[in-house]
Amino acid sequence: MQVADMRTTRGAEKPFTAKLAYHAVWRTKPTDTLAPAIWRNYAPNKCRLCLWLARKDRLFMNERRFRRGIATSAACPFCDHCESINHLLFECQHLAPLWGELDSLCPSAPQGLLQAWEGEWHNKTRSTILMSVLWNIWKRRNAKVFRNIHLGLHDAASSSAEDLKLWSHRCNNIQKQIQLRDWGSMLFHLAGRI
Repeated sequence: MQVADMRTTRGAEKPFTAKLAYHAVWRTKPTDTLAPAIWRNYAPNKCRLCLWLARKDRLFMNERRFRRGIATSAACPFCDHCESINHLLFECQHLAPLWGELDSLCPSAPQGLLQAWEGEWHNKTRSTILMSVLWNIWKRRNAKVFRNIHLGLHDAASSSAEDLKLWSHRCNNIQKQIQLRDWGSMLFHLAGRI
């Protein structure tokens, strides 16, 4: 006596596969509009993961660290406001000069990750440039919080410039490499002004 294989999809004669199970589980989940911008660029994976965690509100900011008894204060290390992800990356008054100079990338200072990626040219190059700026803002914050090293905005801008020049080698398209290097040069000159 032979038993029929019960691992078939409903109403179909296709055999059960991991791919079908994955699609069945994720079919009802909403798609994240920022996922392509965060994951499809020329930045290293550690930068992408950091921004993905920021998008999902999973980074341990002082606000969350304070609630869990890990930090002594919920305040931003650069001002007295409560440190959230949006505050650190976009709203902190110490970042106003940087976002003001980057108006061609973001015409007005973005209020959050979603607004940062909205723009006229939404592509891998723009995503990589934003990633380098946000990544270096995050590194600047960590230097202050964990090593008590105060890095200025000029340090974040020059580090972003260096990252863009380095990351441009990850791109196969010569025109995009040139765009990334041009933005790196622009950020390097910007570092001298702020």
